[in-house]
Amino acid sequence: MDSPPSPPFDPSLYPTSYRVSTGYALFFCILGGIVLAGGCLGFWYFGTGHEMRTLGQLVMMVLVSFFFAALGAFLIATTLRSQVTLRADAIVVQGLFSTRTLSRDSIAGRRILPTQYISTLLLVPRSSHEKKLKLALALKTDSAFRAWFEGIPDLDAEDFAKSEAELSADPDLGFHSEDREERLRTAKPTAKVLTTIAWIASIWAWIFPRPYKLAILSLVALPLTAIVLQIRSRGIYQMEGRRNDARPSLAVAFLFPGLILDLRVILDLHFFRWVSLFYMAFLIAFVLSWFIFQSDAVMRKRPWSLLVILLFASLYCGGTLCEANALLDRSAPQNFSAAVTGKHISSGKSTTYYLNLSPWGPQTAPSEVSVPASLYGSLSPGDNVCIRLFSGALHAPWYAVDQCR
Repeated sequence: MDSPPSPPFDPSLYPTSYRVSTGYALFFCILGGIVLAGGCLGFWYFGTGHEMRTLGQLVMMVLVSFFFAALGAFLIATTLRSQVTLRADAIVVQGLFSTRTLSRDSIAGRRILPTQYISTLLLVPRSSHEKKLKLALALKTDSAFRAWFEGIPDLDAEDFAKSEAELSADPDLGFHSEDREERLRTAKPTAKVLTTIAWIASIWAWIFPRPYKLAILSLVALPLTAIVLQIRSRGIYQMEGRRNDARPSLAVAFLFPGLILDLRVILDLHFFRWVSLFYMAFLIAFVLSWFIFQSDAVMRKRPWSLLVILLFASLYCGGTLCEANALLDRSAPQNFSAAVTGKHISSGKSTTYYLNLSPWGPQTAPSEVSVPASLYGSLSPGDNVCIRLFSGALHAPWYAVDQCR
């Protein structure tokens, strides 16, 4: 809804109707056509018995294929059928199977819900008994469309103005309004710089963590910096990334490096016993979360938010302790060997390479470990790998798998 100023509301411009814009319509119809064609192809292929060993498999795959065919047809039909009509006194939203009408006088306000691809306009009724009306902003609009909504209160703007007023009046940020405004002006670029660094460090450590120790150190330092800023600022920052909050957000610096840190632990380290690290991480995370919770007056009004902070703090502390246990370990390793009994690749958003190993040392049962692609490609079933078992700097045994030389 961020558009040039629209003319005053003129009832004579209505009724007027809007459909999905040409670009979005082409995209959705092409996508729906692909899904529909794939479903029909699967329906024929599996329905005629290809690769089906049992009747149960055939029925399941036919049903799955039918589902995708129906989904594709639904997407195309919805795109072509959907229409929004603005009358001077109401909005009418027509879908594939239903039509919803909401009078203009009964609308308390509007919000914009940002999503990854298409934002959604949310109309909030005055009565709690009426359902909210959601409208995907994929329509081909004009000035009359913008004018119709211009007179409806912008609840997002109202929330932001309220947050600004509360922040300006907060005595914890200074006794004079000039002091508060100066602190806020300083906090905004600080949060922006920290967020930018967090994005860069997270992408670096995810894609090419070299040098490894420096990449891991940056992931550890960024959330800790955000936590210290949050606690020392006495509430001038926010940690949750809440919309319509005037305070600068440290959410990216707090959340993403910790998640990438956990990803690096999963990909790079193998633990023989890790329960002690779990308890230690949860205890430290609880202390940090409590200090964060106490430093944020807005968060204290919603006690359940402590659980969200605790979850992400636990992930961050767990990843930090796991990496510290390995990178700070100076123990002499015990050496073992194991036979490769199989190998496979797991593909999804990322590709992971696995080796199946025979029992070795204290590992008395067959096991599966993830390894780098280079090691995976150099080994075949029947080859041996060498395993070095370390005691761990924090007394959580871990091991490394490599080729035998």
